[in-house]
Amino acid sequence: MDADETYRIQRINSIIVPTNNDKYGGTICCHDNQLIYNDYDRRTQSFYLTFIPDINVLRTKHNIYRYEPDVTSGPSDDELIQDIAYSNKLSGYLVLNRVRLRLFRPNTNDLIEFQTFGDRTLKRLSCSDTFIYLVVARNTRRYNGDEILLIDYNKEEQACKTFHDVMSHRINRGTGPIVGNISDLAVGSNEQVTIGYRLESRHEVGICLFKVSNYGRAWTLIKHLLLDDCWHNDLSCTPRVEWCEKLNVIIVIEYMTGHLIMLDRNGLVKGECLFMDVENPHEAPINLSISTNAWLCARYESSIVIHKITS
Repeated sequence: MDADETYRIQRINSIIVPTNNDKYGGTICCHDNQLIYNDYDRRTQSFYLTFIPDINVLRTKHNIYRYEPDVTSGPSDDELIQDIAYSNKLSGYLVLNRVRLRLFRPNTNDLIEFQTFGDRTLKRLSCSDTFIYLVVARNTRRYNGDEILLIDYNKEEQACKTFHDVMSHRINRGTGPIVGNISDLAVGSNEQVTIGYRLESRHEVGICLFKVSNYGRAWTLIKHLLLDDCWHNDLSCTPRVEWCEKLNVIIVIEYMTGHLIMLDRNGLVKGECLFMDVENPHEAPINLSISTNAWLCARYESSIVIHKITS
């Protein structure tokens, strides 16, 4: 294991935010010096959103009030947040549960409706200045694995790609139902997309980099990497991926091994290290988020650890 570029993540003088385990969702998003995450109240057994306006001043944190919708979209329309992503286009955080997308604007502290998807079950979220990318749980009637839905900022669907569409280089036709799970998705500049995936038929875990063009309709494979010793039948939330603008790399974390991996735009490994919790070394990273101010926030079972990324 060659640490190489991972030394740019400072492991000392980190900021620690205590949290409760949100059932391994690890939902977190940071932007500039701000941090928003989903937490869990063990006493009431309920989830709630917490916002920190300035991570250098942790006492500023407060809960975000969530308005109950006038009409719910079934049992999946609940308080469990699947993912959060910051949109420069909207100047706010897109907050996703399994059927509903909301927008949180820090300057007003309001969480407002953005769009609902009553006929789909949503899992993951990322966005560029052109599209909002949504990972949709696989349709059991079509057996093509998870889907990636692209909508524009007018809330119009522009493309929908199945796991089979984007991963056809790994799947033989006629092999039966495809249990292909997309564990995470990250969009970098110029619509370069990275996905983490799990393919049950092969007990395979990997990362794929794509160049997306033609309004989301064309997906060109740049690089495919396999991750060793990562399969677990009951664990679908790993690996997680994030784009780091400061270092011009993709950062991958994998829960089963506790590893952090850096990849360049061509998918070449720029460094790898063990990235366990600094206070609880037995806890592996569940999720991560990277801000434009070069903060890397790693979510563990009992805390969020915030590291500075150096030039």
